Amino acid sequence: MLGLSFAFVLLSTNASLGDSFSDCFEVQGAVAILGCTDLIESGQMFGKPISAENLALVYNKRGTHQANGGAHISAIADYTRAIETDPSLANAYLKRGLVHYALARYGEFVADNSAAIDVKPDYDLAYYNRALAHYRLGEYEKAIADNTSSLELVPKDALAYYNRALAYEKLGQNKHAIADFNAALAIDPTKQNARDGLSRLGGNLG
Repeated sequence: MLGLSFAFVLLSTNASLGDSFSDCFEVQGAVAILGCTDLIESGQMFGKPISAENLALVYNKRGTHQANGGAHISAIADYTRAIETDPSLANAYLKRGLVHYALARYGEFVADNSAAIDVKPDYDLAYYNRALAHYRLGEYEKAIADNTSSLELVPKDALAYYNRALAYEKLGQNKHAIADFNAALAIDPTKQNARDGLSRLGGNLG
């Protein structure tokens, strides 16, 4: 549930892609990072000055390459540059938050997903991700609220139902948990951990 793509603001739909652009957006690893860096340092895209919107997308993409390579601090720096360049780029907040999550910085993860929601109130992934952090922090009521918001936007999300069921279970609200485990299974009958949850709570309820 984590990847999103972006459409670039191009002056011509027939503009040919330069090598740096292709490296940045079409390959992976060190070559991709160098391609993104070349675009940033040149200040050019398709032979014209790069717009702030596109520059933010390049920083965002380089951040993703850095994160995929395990360079978490560099990734955070690039996502921050993307946000500074275009504060409306909700995906940059989301992805920076994911790096914070990988570093177990759950407070920062919550803050970045909250910022993404501020920019894009219908961002279901941000609600879903923030719910994960609230659960990790033991904030089960907040986790339930965010999973509910995510489900209002994407009703057929078995994972969100499952995660909300876990939060209900932590609060001892087993009837609600059972309903959510069942809802998860109705969407994805192969979800064994939801079946395990039902079995676990069925025993607890006697």
